[in-house]
Amino acid sequence: MDFEIISNASFSPFSSAEKTEEYEQYTNGLMPSIFGVICFLGIFGNSIVIYTIVKKTKFCSQQTVPDIFIFSLSIADLLFLLGMPFLIHQLLGNGSWCFGGTMCTVITALDSNSQIVSTYILTVMTLDRYLATVHPIRFKHVERPS
Repeated sequence: MDFEIISNASFSPFSSAEKTEEYEQYTNGLMPSIFGVICFLGIFGNSIVIYTIVKKTKFCSQQTVPDIFIFSLSIADLLFLLGMPFLIHQLLGNGSWCFGGTMCTVITALDSNSQIVSTYILTVMTLDRYLATVHPIRFKHVERPS
């Protein structure tokens, strides 16, 4: 028995030129627009969160552990979002990077590190909420920073 490998592309009603044109419209128009909206709303929202926490802790000397976690998460997200316009520019330029090798390294490191830090902060937040919910008496001393 002989089997032929048939790709899914052979069953498509569109030609490869139409697919390429549709893909270019998607990457050159739609994705940068969506990323731009996400970037703008993210910077605006995280700035409000940071401002609110700073203002709250300035007038009230008690800082709670969730406030510290949310503040840290907001800073990590804001650092990622500040590098996002460079990625949008790269999408608009058909994947070419015109900011130099050093900037490429900085943006890549910023992106990777903010993802890792956000994951760690969310993990610790989850652990903290678990301890506060399941063992509220035993871990009461952990609730407030010293």
